[in-house]
Amino acid sequence: DNGSNDACGIASRVLDKSSFDCSNVGLNTVKLTVTDVNGNISSATAVVTVKDITPATVVTKNITINLSANGTASIAPADVDNGSSDACGIASRVLDKSSFDCSNVGLNTVKLTVTDVNGNVSSATAVVTVKDNIPPTVTAPAPQTFCANANGSNLYTIPSAVNIGDNCSVAAVSYSITGPVSRTGTGANASGAFGIGVSTITWTVTDVNGNSNSASATVTINPLPVASYVSTNADQFCNSVTLTGSSSINTATYSWGTGATTPGSFSASPNLSLGLGNADGNYYLFVKVTATGCVNAVPVSYNYQKQNLVSSYTLLATKEVSIGRYNKVNTGSVGITTAKGEVDFGNYASVNGTGAFIKAPKVDNKGTGIVIPAPIIGVATVTLPTMQYNTASTNGLPNYTANTNNAVIAGNYKNLTVKKGMSVTVTGNTFGNIKLEEGASIRFTNPVLNIENLTADKGWKNTGYSYIGFAPGSSVRVSGKVSIGSQVYVNAEGYKVTIYMGDTNPDEEKFTVKGGDTRVTANVYMPNGELHVTSTDVDDDSHDKCDHKAHAAKDCRHKGHDHNDCDHSAHDSTTCGDDVYMTGLFIAEEIESKGNRVIWNSYNCSVPPPVVTMSGMKGVQQSAVITSEAATSKEATTEEDLKVTVMPNPSTSYFTLKLESRYDQPVNLRVMDGRGRV
Repeated sequence: DNGSNDACGIASRVLDKSSFDCSNVGLNTVKLTVTDVNGNISSATAVVTVKDITPATVVTKNITINLSANGTASIAPADVDNGSSDACGIASRVLDKSSFDCSNVGLNTVKLTVTDVNGNVSSATAVVTVKDNIPPTVTAPAPQTFCANANGSNLYTIPSAVNIGDNCSVAAVSYSITGPVSRTGTGANASGAFGIGVSTITWTVTDVNGNSNSASATVTINPLPVASYVSTNADQFCNSVTLTGSSSINTATYSWGTGATTPGSFSASPNLSLGLGNADGNYYLFVKVTATGCVNAVPVSYNYQKQNLVSSYTLLATKEVSIGRYNKVNTGSVGITTAKGEVDFGNYASVNGTGAFIKAPKVDNKGTGIVIPAPIIGVATVTLPTMQYNTASTNGLPNYTANTNNAVIAGNYKNLTVKKGMSVTVTGNTFGNIKLEEGASIRFTNPVLNIENLTADKGWKNTGYSYIGFAPGSSVRVSGKVSIGSQVYVNAEGYKVTIYMGDTNPDEEKFTVKGGDTRVTANVYMPNGELHVTSTDVDDDSHDKCDHKAHAAKDCRHKGHDHNDCDHSAHDSTTCGDDVYMTGLFIAEEIESKGNRVIWNSYNCSVPPPVVTMSGMKGVQQSAVITSEAATSKEATTEEDLKVTVMPNPSTSYFTLKLESRYDQPVNLRVMDGRGRV
């Protein structure tokens, strides 16, 4: 009302709108109605401008935020608004800082400005605490495994830790090594000293805000194996040296070769056999541990000089080796161990085995057609085997005569005689004189024997053999003499058997083989004795003229046979019946080899004993091997008096025996297998 009046007087004034709120901010037209005392009414309008001049009430709160992996963080006004208000309403809230990074770690004051709907502005501050709780990253390399350095150094190159980083920044990188060697350092590269065994490297990365993280890897340094070997010595009487390698770390594979720096192929077998076919020189052993693949840095070596090894020889004498005409050393070498000794050869004698040699101060060729390697003039300097002597006494022992076939004889005897055709097994170990009559066989089961004298006359005339069998690996100690006749097989199974000829007396021992179709497989060692091997027809040698074809009696070249009569039929060299085969290592003062043909061979210990097959040899193709007292009577003098037929012959399984006789006397029949076993 700006001065309304009436002559009579105003009774009332009334506004059509007298209350306003936020919705009326601005220009509002109101009507004022005036009534006078006489009831007259008049009105006029006015503009009421409504204004909001009250700012909002701003309320804030302090907050804490964490930086993200990329080192940033952000907030919105609502994050710090703690209930700001305005009577008419808030139009907006604005922060003066809403983004943060690593540089803002700590306390940060921000201002929240609130504008109401009518433009009134007010503000308040809040504290934003920025934290970095994310640790740095680090990745350790894969576990590392090395063989120890061949040069002895303990320094190794290790891959560095990788993926080192942080959302802000890295302050420090360090490592710590525990294990056989303990050390610390800075940086991601922990290469350096490590000891044999397992070490653990722990890398620690710290960021600028004190957060840290670690990663670990193991480093395994495997030791190098140490190679060693043992070699067979001369006591083993083999024709080769066997080197058996070993490793300080099991299990391993082995490489033998002639290279000192680089191994060849590896094998599970640790053995190397060196024989006459191998070259002299150094042989090196590398070993590789199966689990780690580590190879010894320095190989162990063996210097092989075949001339200096007793195992390289088949015949070895201190004084003389005499090899008669047509005699041959098929395998192995010949040597003399003293400065005044010599080797002499007769017509067509030969030493022709692979790698064989002759080493003697003097070599005398007494004939033509001699085939020998170029002699090495000098003394065979070798380490001789350890001698074993027969010191057993037979005083007070009984005598025994074996006249029952297939008997097992227990005990020790002063004199043991095996009668004609008898085959016995003997379990004792001490004997005086052992004599095998014609066709008799004996098998010893004790591997250590003490014998004064051993005599085997001969096998059955024109029929079969006498056998002397031993246990595998036998040591036979003979103090006197050994005498072997025709058609005798000594150690037919081919076991390793060594006959030591010697005792404590100063006398000389003798080992004599005389006859034909005889085979001795045994080592003979007689430091103070003579070894004589004389084959059939020593005085009328026509062996070279025999062509093994069928011939008439008048043209027979097989003269002077000791035991078997020539039937003039066709035959081959194996059934010619004259040859003597000596297999082993033979050491004596003097060795004499003469006669139709004596064939010497070394014994190879690295191969299984040969199976003795009698097929094709004299006696096997006969109807049967017969021991019969009746057959020796005056009436029974021809094959028709007692006829034995074997069907089939030979046989490897079942066979039939057919016997026809004019007489009713008992017949004692003996059947042997291909090894001569009854």
